[in-house]
Order: sequence, then C-alpha cells, then structure tokens
Amino acid sequence: MDGDISADGVVFQASDLASSRRTEFIGAGRSGRALLRDKDGFGLVMLPLAKWRAVSEIADCALMQIGRASCRERV
Repeated sequence: MDGDISADGVVFQASDLASSRRTEFIGAGRSGRALLRDKDGFGLVMLPLAKWRAVSEIADCALMQIGRASCRERV
C-alpha cells in the first residue's frame, strides 16, 4: 500500500526537509498527503489534521466494532 500513500506518487526523503523541497513536501501534505522515507526506509505520512482526525475516528469505530464482535463470540 505504500505506493498509494503519496497523493501524486512522489516519495520525499528526510534530506528534503533541509532543502528547498521542504516547501514541496509541505504543499503535498496540505493538499492531501505526502510520504516521507528516512534513511532506513521507515515511512511517515503527512496529511491535513482534519483528514487525520477522520481516519482516527473511523479506526476507533472499527476497533470498537471488532471488540463488540469478539465479546459476542465469547458469550
């Protein structure tokens, strides 16, 4: 899925944050999402806070549903 994380297919490197590409990285994050890889290949995603909150809320709801289903199976 990592290939689909970046909105425009661009993968930024950690060194980009110390160069003029940092504004491109921030712009990509502001307009949807941006993928940053560090020197070890660890991926980080930057996205607007409103989008992060929505994703977090959906994940929380999904985990609650899974928890409820597993409780029903035990009864």
